[in-house]
Amino acid sequence: MLLSGNHQHESMILLAIRFHIQSVSKQLCREEIERQMCPASSSRWCPTPEQLMILEKMYRNGVRTPNASQIQHITAYLSFYGKIEGKNVFYWFQYHKTRD
Repeated sequence: MLLSGNHQHESMILLAIRFHIQSVSKQLCREEIERQMCPASSSRWCPTPEQLMILEKMYRNGVRTPNASQIQHITAYLSFYGKIEGKNVFYWFQYHKTRD
């Protein structure tokens, strides 16, 4: 059975609302997990899953000891996914190389 134009439009709106609610729910859940893992009072860097995934991928692709300019670029890119400083990037690569 085909939906009339009005019913199709309403279905599309409901689908969009459902998708938006799911994405907001996922974001709130992620933020709650991050708060539990790294309280706001913590002075430690708490990388987001996206930041870790990107750093791991860079490491696997051969980035081992990024220079100051590379660290700036990596930090700027990763800041889109959460709070981060250049020293976090520097130490992540240093510690990762040591553990490897």
